[in-house]
Amino acid sequence: MRDTSNLTREEAQQILRCLRDGVPSPEHVMKYSDPQMLLEPPLTGIQAHLEDVARDGATIVRFLSGEYGAGKTHTLDITKELALQKNFLLSSFALEPRGVTFAYTERILAKLINTLAVDGKRSADASETVLQHVLTAWAKTDATEDVAQLVPEMATHPDLRSVLNRWAAILREPGKTRGDSQEHNSLANQWFQPGPTGLAAGERRRIGARRNLSAENALQTVELLAQFFRGIRHAGWVVLVDEQEIIPTLMTTRNRDLSNRTLRVLIDSTGKPCGLYWLLATSPEFFTDRECGISAYPALKGRAQEVLLLPPISASRMKNVGDRLVGICEIAFPDAGVRSRLTQELINGMASLIEADYPALGSRARGFVQSVVRLVDRLRENPQADLQQEMPKVVRDVFGEIEDQIQGAFRQPGA
Repeated sequence: MRDTSNLTREEAQQILRCLRDGVPSPEHVMKYSDPQMLLEPPLTGIQAHLEDVARDGATIVRFLSGEYGAGKTHTLDITKELALQKNFLLSSFALEPRGVTFAYTERILAKLINTLAVDGKRSADASETVLQHVLTAWAKTDATEDVAQLVPEMATHPDLRSVLNRWAAILREPGKTRGDSQEHNSLANQWFQPGPTGLAAGERRRIGARRNLSAENALQTVELLAQFFRGIRHAGWVVLVDEQEIIPTLMTTRNRDLSNRTLRVLIDSTGKPCGLYWLLATSPEFFTDRECGISAYPALKGRAQEVLLLPPISASRMKNVGDRLVGICEIAFPDAGVRSRLTQELINGMASLIEADYPALGSRARGFVQSVVRLVDRLRENPQADLQQEMPKVVRDVFGEIEDQIQGAFRQPGA
């Protein structure tokens, strides 16, 4: 059951540092996940959606609904790995009450570009952004000189068409100096980060754009880029959005309405031939809150066409995850005697205790994982500790802290 092969001690310790705080370690998500998850909802539905987008290119918008600590971020991280393996481009980010929200679509566009990932290039570095990496691969292997040949709809967005064409032309020119290429790449990347001022007119001329991107054409830009990505033989563009629940709970009325208006536009885009898959993780309150949730916005009533439900983790899955975690702990702390002290009997007992004492609590996944990691911490602090005796108190303490976190999250003031 323990699939921890090829993990170094440093990687194992990094995983545990993340899980100690209840935050998954995305780059190693498959190492501590129960593989049975891939064979059950909601991941069976997500995998079917990825197949549909790759095959037909139709846009799909879905919600992933689960309580705090149920594993929404974990599920998104698994989806990220699946999408990258299937040749999708991917963007993932969390909404923020005073930062990136759907109230300002130009900020969403910037976040999509900044978090872009593709198999073989998971993030930008000092020498190359992911978008530049994708364009370079296309420009050097494809003779097409006008993106409108790949995406006829690009004619409706002449600035985007011109920027992509000129960018590709520079990348194709072997005699172009490195300085010229870097300047163009820098300006073009800045153009995709629309802000209050944008690029100056002279800078825009150097990349072939007459106007800056704005809130008015940000979503159109996303859709055309998605079609372009499919045109250059990617499966599509997957967008994962976490913390969708801030819309009903932590925003002003004006920004909430603006966000819901954008959300309505996204939902209405379902079926459009863009090759986009939007998966928005949210809490049940988004659907049940009659004052601030989806029901409070008349144009959205009935528009959430499909919600993927994330049920509380079962005792059997906790046991499988626990076995993997113990394997990771063995690698991280080889001298602590983890396997001999955190026995299968102890893990099974913890899983049964949590299922019995917290039968309807959605945060059981987070609570179980943090409890296992905390028991390992106790063992390292005191090798003589009676873990069987301490386990129930550790579980109570962890779930008490999670409850405080839940209450605190929903007490935060709006803008």
